[in-house]
Amino acid sequence: MFHVKHFNIPDEKIKRIEEYVSELLRWNRRINLIGRDDEDWVWDFLVYPICLLSLKIRTGTLLDLGAGSGVGGFVLKIINEELNVTMAERREKKCVFLRHIKTKLGIDVDIYCGDVREGDFTGFDYLLLRGVRLQPWHKGIARYIIYFSDIEGEWRIKEVIKWKKGKIRIIEGIE
Repeated sequence: MFHVKHFNIPDEKIKRIEEYVSELLRWNRRINLIGRDDEDWVWDFLVYPICLLSLKIRTGTLLDLGAGSGVGGFVLKIINEELNVTMAERREKKCVFLRHIKTKLGIDVDIYCGDVREGDFTGFDYLLLRGVRLQPWHKGIARYIIYFSDIEGEWRIKEVIKWKKGKIRIIEGIE
């Protein structure tokens, strides 16, 4: 497990992230949220890059599209309380987990269960995509798209955050 103290995250926030990870692993044994039950893997591959991202995104509005287990939205919100986070997920079993974490840990996020194309999801500062294929219609949602995979096609990349196990791309969205 990487050492979160390298990010100067206060102890009380680290404790909340640890509680989240513990609950995530407990629920993952019953329903497939992340595919692996390895705590070190969760910290190294899921939490660490979000901690890196938290250094860049401190305030504003963020939509975590295809939130799944909620690692992106919950960890960013725990670290940066001024960030307004909305989590969108289509799968009901994952929505049940997101609502559970929101209530159990008292994390102030909005949760939308359904397809964002059926609602009014525009005007965000950031769109977080992890495990979701980048689509042209994503550009209309936010000023910047945070993407955790390789990019195909023509996109204006504003910044790339590198870490030893991958890259996070910040792409320009709304023109």
